[in-house]
Amino acid sequence: MTNRTFLAILFAAILLVAPACGQRENNTEALPAAAEEDVVQMADEVSAPATTSGPCDNILFPLSDGNQWVYQVDTIDENGNPDTSEYAWSVSESTTDSVKLGTLFYDSGTVLSADVKCMDGAVENFPLTVSNIVIGDMEGAIEYTHVSGKYLPSFQELEAGNWENTWQTVVNSAGTITAQYEGESMVIVLEDSPITMNWQILEKDVSVTVLAGSFNDAIKVNQELVYEIKSMEINSGDMPMSISTIMTFDSDYWFVPNLGLVKTQVNSVNMDLFGSAFPVEMTGGSQLISSNLLN
Repeated sequence: MTNRTFLAILFAAILLVAPACGQRENNTEALPAAAEEDVVQMADEVSAPATTSGPCDNILFPLSDGNQWVYQVDTIDENGNPDTSEYAWSVSESTTDSVKLGTLFYDSGTVLSADVKCMDGAVENFPLTVSNIVIGDMEGAIEYTHVSGKYLPSFQELEAGNWENTWQTVVNSAGTITAQYEGESMVIVLEDSPITMNWQILEKDVSVTVLAGSFNDAIKVNQELVYEIKSMEINSGDMPMSISTIMTFDSDYWFVPNLGLVKTQVNSVNMDLFGSAFPVEMTGGSQLISSNLLN
């Protein structure tokens, strides 16, 4: 494995995996015991969906009290073989402008929660907790701070944009990760590293099939995620390095109105290192297994 590929995998893991390994956003905390039991129950049963709306009842992702989703993540392991894992989301503790989103990682049993802020039906922030797609051994702490923009527009904004909307989300990351892969070890220190997500609706009323079923009214959205590493200290053996780089992920998301996210797919990954751009071979995605909104 080349150092470039190793670095690319580490950046992807830092972005997508770190919260699953016990790290958390600055507004993320472990669930209290009672709430944790509610999330863990999703492994065995799915309760009735919410009957009332709330501040985060977004048409693309109805984050209302009691709503639940279970996903399968499809990846390639360190030996190049297909691999899967599962995680679940559960919404609780709705207030006038926020909800609590609990995340259960089935493989590790880890349960985390984060406050999701909303305004006028738009979701302003969303935890960078995707799944425990473990690539080698990793530990440490990364903090993610919402800077600007929104994660999902409101129904009114989508209608006003004729469902051809574009929008942006900016998050900042900082922290330290220790990673090992194929006998190589690195200590990565991130400082003031912004993550910019550029969103664009590609199609409306799209057909999509996932484990949870087939849908013909999905909204397909493209996300260009730019991870700008302004300062990164890497200690690998006897070769400490200080570098800056930019990782660009191009992915598609499928949302079903009043159900939520049903599918994601990574299309391409590019890495700008030492003034040169390199494509990185990296695939993966997720799909909805079940939701109490389908009952």
